[in-house]
Amino acid sequence: MSTAIFYIVILLLAIFIVIAIIKKAFKLFIFIIVVILCFVLYDVFVRGVSPIDEFNGIKTDGSYVSSLADYTVKIKDDVNTTKKLLTESKIDATVILKVNQENALLHSYIKDISDIKHTKRMDSIDKQYFNYLKTITDASDGVKKVASESGNIADIQNKLKGLNNSLTSLTNLNLNKG
Repeated sequence: MSTAIFYIVILLLAIFIVIAIIKKAFKLFIFIIVVILCFVLYDVFVRGVSPIDEFNGIKTDGSYVSSLADYTVKIKDDVNTTKKLLTESKIDATVILKVNQENALLHSYIKDISDIKHTKRMDSIDKQYFNYLKTITDASDGVKKVASESGNIADIQNKLKGLNNSLTSLTNLNLNKG
């Protein structure tokens, strides 16, 4: 009987914790909606932007930020694949080919990201993100060159550190600026 009471108390405690977390998440969601609404109302009433244009701009920027998040995951995966190839494998023609493929993917992301539509509010984020991606791609070019030409492990590790530092900067990019 005391075991059953213990389990009931634990279950009730878990339910209260879950409810508290849901309440906090709901409050955060409401706060975000109010902040967005304030910006929308400011743009509509003070700056004279039409509500339809404002809605379309928010939709475009939301899609843009979502695309950047997706590309950030892809970039991180490509960098990690390159890092894994060069640290865990003997550098041979197959590894160099795979490194070249990952490098080509990074170059394709530059074009893809530059084609994503966004509003002027996101120009500073777009420029900053593009600069980080360019730094990562340049570091990847260096890794590719060193792996292809020398196969010197110390040189490759130094290039990988630069690539890793650039990736860390990209993943820590604050998308709330602008």
